[in-house]
Amino acid sequence: MWDLEQFTLADQQQYDQSYLTALTSDKNSLLVGNGDGELMVMDKRNLEITKIAKLHSDCITDILIEEACYVTVGYDGLLNFIDKSTLEVLKSVQVDSPLSQILKVK
Repeated sequence: MWDLEQFTLADQQQYDQSYLTALTSDKNSLLVGNGDGELMVMDKRNLEITKIAKLHSDCITDILIEEACYVTVGYDGLLNFIDKSTLEVLKSVQVDSPLSQILKVK
């Protein structure tokens, strides 16, 4: 948990799992991806983690918020469409290499 008055981590243990690799937000939440392939949803008001799910076997590189779902991309080459309320994978699309490498080729 964060101390918003001091802008420091009040509970470091909660964040020691992996390095943070992707971040986006909507009106009420921050979505954070990490190097272990986990997606964390955090409440913007207090920065507490409200949901967490392992979605990739490697680093999450990008997170997109769509009206119907979240979309995550990882170094494992998966493009995942995620249910917003449960964080369950609705559909996965395997691309042969990470999206970041595909975009560099263009």
